[in-house]
Amino acid sequence: MNEREQGKVVHMPDLLDPTLDELELLAESIGEKADGFELDMPDGSTARGYRTPGVHGPLPDGWHVYDIMECDSDRWTPYPRYEDIDEDEREDGENGRYETSLAVDDNPGPHFVDQGDPFVTRYDLTGVDWEFDEDHCGYDGTQLSDDIMRLSIPVISESACGRADSMIR
Repeated sequence: MNEREQGKVVHMPDLLDPTLDELELLAESIGEKADGFELDMPDGSTARGYRTPGVHGPLPDGWHVYDIMECDSDRWTPYPRYEDIDEDEREDGENGRYETSLAVDDNPGPHFVDQGDPFVTRYDLTGVDWEFDEDHCGYDGTQLSDDIMRLSIPVISESACGRADSMIR
């Protein structure tokens, strides 16, 4: 979080889980292999969504797309023997490195920066302008297809039970 944001607390509201229909429409727009991704907010809340190589159709109502860009932060880690180097003599990759962080851009589109895959989420991140270091963001190990399957299981079970009941009678 940068100095301007220290006094401002942003909290991601608790949202109801998306419906199966909503996730299926999302899969048509971004592909079912989109990776689950999370951003930890400074207040401890979490914005969840998916990173995808591209958005190819309209998003379901209430979903937003944001660019996630890699950038060098102000956090400097000197290489051994360069611990006492002056700030104006720092050369990234030569005598130390600036830690990479991620920044959310709420104006999606082409940029001339090291830009990662877009982040698609139901959380409104408009105005979010702090950096997320690797300890506060990352992939959650699931894909959109996993979430669709998880929501499909109760629907499949209910329809199978209905067929079994009708066969018994």
